[in-house]
Amino acid sequence: MALEQDDPGRVAQPGLAEPKLPSFDSLLSVAKMDFKQLPAGCRQRVRTGADDDPVRFRRWTWIMDTGDPLFERFLQPENRVAATVQLVDRGESAVPILVSLFDGSARNQYGVAYRRLGMPLSCGLIAAGRLGPLARPLEPFLVAELRAGHPYAAEALGALGALENDSVVALADALRLDVEVALGAAAALYRCSAADHPAVTAAASLSTTAKRALSIAKRA
Repeated sequence: MALEQDDPGRVAQPGLAEPKLPSFDSLLSVAKMDFKQLPAGCRQRVRTGADDDPVRFRRWTWIMDTGDPLFERFLQPENRVAATVQLVDRGESAVPILVSLFDGSARNQYGVAYRRLGMPLSCGLIAAGRLGPLARPLEPFLVAELRAGHPYAAEALGALGALENDSVVALADALRLDVEVALGAAAALYRCSAADHPAVTAAASLSTTAKRALSIAKRA
């Protein structure tokens, strides 16, 4: 929980003691508000201290909320599956939520991007894959995660149904990575009818892993 005590409007009174900052619980009591109801990612300015405060200035405190509830559930083993399903059920409205995850703008109460915490990124990629063609606006993000070696990114790209040339090239490059990523890339290429792309042919001629992955995906 972040509490910032800066008050640029404060007027110091010589000889008067600094009043003790109230506890968070008492702060909420004074403000008469339910902290859990604050919108995710926002900050709420709450006034504390009475008008007859002996130092005669108004104290303000900023309260940051506890993070995005959905992304927090991705971090909880007992809730992450249900949270992923609920996100997918939103359909098109899930896309901007996933953008905030993939571009790093969705952050927890400590300012850490959820994408850096591991499981939220994995759940987001799984959700993108379940959205199918609805997730096409996310294609550049999926390519970036594929190039970073994330095993779920290839499957998400394959679910789009049709791919931009850059995506096909990225999948072709992924054929030469470790077996798990290569198999996912091969499956995505066949799923999107892109296995005959020149970049794919070149990868197969240069890498045994690529050739085997394509062979397995073709038979599947």
